Amino acid sequence: MSHNDLDVLVPLPSREPIGERPIYAPSSAPHFDNKPEPYTPPPYAPQLPNTQSAAQGARIDLSLMVAGALIVICVAAVIARGGNVGVLLPFFLPLQCLTALPIIWGACFMHHTTEPSSTILLADKDLPIYSVLIPLYKEANMVPQIYEMLKTLDYPPHKLDVLILLEDDDRETQNAAAALDWSYFCRVLIVPKSAPRTKPHACNYGLGFAKGQLLVIYDAEDRPDSQQLRAAASAFHRQPLPLACLQSPLHIISQDKKWLQRQFAFEYRVLFLFVLPLLTKARLAIPLGGTSNHFRIAVLRALNGWDAYNLTEDADLGYRLVAGGYTTQILPYATTENAPTNFKDWFRQRTRWLSGHIQTWHVHMRHPSANTQQMGGLNMAAMNIVLATRLMVGPVHCAFLFLLAYDYMKNGGFGFTLSFALFFTYIFYASLVVAALFLMRGHNIMMRLFLVATLPLYWILLTPPTLYACWRMLRRDYRWLKSNHQPY
Repeated sequence: MSHNDLDVLVPLPSREPIGERPIYAPSSAPHFDNKPEPYTPPPYAPQLPNTQSAAQGARIDLSLMVAGALIVICVAAVIARGGNVGVLLPFFLPLQCLTALPIIWGACFMHHTTEPSSTILLADKDLPIYSVLIPLYKEANMVPQIYEMLKTLDYPPHKLDVLILLEDDDRETQNAAAALDWSYFCRVLIVPKSAPRTKPHACNYGLGFAKGQLLVIYDAEDRPDSQQLRAAASAFHRQPLPLACLQSPLHIISQDKKWLQRQFAFEYRVLFLFVLPLLTKARLAIPLGGTSNHFRIAVLRALNGWDAYNLTEDADLGYRLVAGGYTTQILPYATTENAPTNFKDWFRQRTRWLSGHIQTWHVHMRHPSANTQQMGGLNMAAMNIVLATRLMVGPVHCAFLFLLAYDYMKNGGFGFTLSFALFFTYIFYASLVVAALFLMRGHNIMMRLFLVATLPLYWILLTPPTLYACWRMLRRDYRWLKSNHQPY
């Protein structure tokens, strides 16, 4: 299908004089007349107040210095006491016990599943129009897979509103999209060139064109369960506000069966089958995953969409939903994704995530008293624990190994205090073994044990991207580090 067979539409009003950029849609679109909707659309690239956005950067350097200073102080305190790790026991032992207990309880007693539930789903006549945003950048190789994926969705075509979001300078992906014969419910929208060039910026632009009552975001490599949209619409129909968002679990396929990919897949299973369900069961705020987020579009517009400057706009939006009085639940209809195929893509993706976590933490801690009143004390505490755990697991593990080696070289062995600390560390580690045995059911038992046994190596591997993310934030470098994906 060439551009000559497409209707060219003018973008919605914008804050900036960006000129006219086309949106391509099939001419035969019976349920879309491609005219302005009755509602007043949000302005181009909706911007959050400075208190809620990472645009200003603020003093992230001070935050990082404080966090880094804590690790340095802990290591220095041990060395100053002659390698006596006991000086840290009053802090680390309660923390390890408090972390291990919920892990063991959750792994043993929570029901982890991505299998579709037996809940009755809405019939076609009762389903609302569903907008689907698929932002792409330099992913021409993924366009055919997206084209085929859309055919698998169990949703009435006349109630689908699919927006393929392409960047202004990405000619290769634009040509790949124009070469396909898209269904009438699909529109290919060209996002004007402007800063910042990020996924949330493109999604904000697409939000202005969305015509549905509900909205979901899919990435280029996503393969959602065929009934995911119908199940989400049914869940929103059954449960009124304050339910505003549903998060589908992300299931990682490690095609090459490499160790790094397997660890990445295990990490995702822990997050989406344990951590997020545990938080939602406790009615606490969760950081959304970057894809398969289902929203009531009215709520999304009321919150001014996504923070275009935040590199983990999903996590930030999850906490802003809670601050706005809304709730999020887990939808048991999974989306399948590919793991990063090489270390370079894994490193870039991890750096982007960790940079975004730093931004998210800083934004929500600019005014801790006001945010605590909005989110609630427990939600604020949960946010700090979740983000701190993600950021600190690598550096803290490396610091612990350094102290272990220091004590051994200084004393010719492990003293009583270090052995005592190791005992409680093994309790924490054993809790991860229990979690792995439950969360990775369906895998060979020896493979599960191997992955758990080598988990400390993966933690060490997290340290370089953590340090690089901190360096980028110190330099106010908010560029989107793109990772490449390959079709299935």
